[in-house]
Amino acid sequence: MNKQLNLILAEGLMHSGVRHFSAAELLELGASHGVKTADGFGLNTLPPRELLPNLVKVALLADAVRDAYGKPLIVVSAYRSPAYNRALSGAASRSFHLRAMALDIAPANNDVRGLHAAAGPFWGAGGQKRGVGGQDWGGGGQSYGIGYYRWGIHVDIGPMRQWGKARS
Repeated sequence: MNKQLNLILAEGLMHSGVRHFSAAELLELGASHGVKTADGFGLNTLPPRELLPNLVKVALLADAVRDAYGKPLIVVSAYRSPAYNRALSGAASRSFHLRAMALDIAPANNDVRGLHAAAGPFWGAGGQKRGVGGQDWGGGGQSYGIGYYRWGIHVDIGPMRQWGKARS
């Protein structure tokens, strides 16, 4: 891992008040990057330095989800290089991971239902976002997308949208 990127990101996380995610977690290259038999083996890279502010912003959102959930979360995927993203089955060609604006997170204790329930209040009736974690995630402030999967959730700081079905 690039020590300079790690230090820059760590400082940004600290100054932004992110409490539950470290620079090392957010700079992980992803599971498929390190598995010789995986399609994405060896294809991911660290994010360009200019994208680090995006990682801080999405980490703030994930931090709010972690506060709502109340239990440890694992970063499954953060930044993806274009080559790595293309190699991943089912990855969107214009994924927010390409701009370091998305995180896939999973519960450390495999309680996917609990994580889905904790993330649900981020959306109100009719798909309206609610302010959480001291941030304005709607209105004139930051918006976000959330996707529910069988293994956890995807959060990003892109336009407001929701997909998948929360497990209850």
